[in-house]
Amino acid sequence: MMDVLIVFLVMGCGAEKKEEVKKVVPKVETFELQKDRLATELNLPGELISFQQVDLYARETSFVKKVYVDVGTEVKEGQLLVSLDAPELTSRLAGAESRWKSQEALYTASKANYERLLETSKTPGTISQNDLDQALARMNSDLAQLEAAKALYREVGDARNYLEIRAPFSGVISSRNVNPGAYVGPSGKGSELPLFTLQEQKKLRLVVSVPEAFTSFFKQGDEVDFKVKARSEEVFKASIKR
Repeated sequence: MMDVLIVFLVMGCGAEKKEEVKKVVPKVETFELQKDRLATELNLPGELISFQQVDLYARETSFVKKVYVDVGTEVKEGQLLVSLDAPELTSRLAGAESRWKSQEALYTASKANYERLLETSKTPGTISQNDLDQALARMNSDLAQLEAAKALYREVGDARNYLEIRAPFSGVISSRNVNPGAYVGPSGKGSELPLFTLQEQKKLRLVVSVPEAFTSFFKQGDEVDFKVKARSEEVFKASIKR
C-alpha cells in the first residue's frame, strides 16, 4: 500500500493592510456679490476754456480818452476799463436839455391859461365852451411835447453813460486793441477789433470730443478725472454738465 503525502501551500497567513488615501480639498475665496455699473477707462484729449468770454466794443462813435487796464489785468465786475470822449454827444445833450426847458415853459403858460379860463367860465356867459376846449387841447398838446422832450434828454443822457466801459463780470483781460486817442465805435462802424476781450478764468470749462460709440457710457452728473501738462502730477476732477 502506497502512502500519499498531501502538501497544502498557504499563500499568506494574514490580511493585506490597505494603504490609506487622503483627499486634499483646495481652498476657494468667496465674496459677496454686489450690483454696480460696469466700468471702463477711456483716455481722450480735451481743452480747458474760460467759463465766460466777451468782446467789448464802444456803443457810441467816440475817441479813447483814457485806458485803465492792460493784457493780464485782473478786474472786478463793474470796474472801469476805459473812458471815451464824444463831443457831438455833449452837444446833443445840451440841445435836448434846451428843448426840454423850452417845452416846459410852453406847458406852464398853456396850463395857467386853461386854469384861468376854467375859473372865469364859472361865471355864466363869460367864456364860451369852445374857447375852453381849445385851451384844454393846447395844454394837453404842450404836455405831450414836454414828455417827449424829457424822453429825448434821458435817451441822450443814457448814451453818455456808454462813454465809460465797465467789466460785465470779474475776470482777466486777455487782449487789448486800443490806445488813448484811437477812434472807436460799434463793430463795423469804427472798430474792426474789440477794445478788450475779457475772460473768466477762475472757473473753466473742460470740452472733450467723445466718439459717438462711447456716448452711451456717459450721463449728466458723472465725474471724470483729467490732467493738464503744466501740473502733470496732479489729478483734477470735473462733472459732466452737458
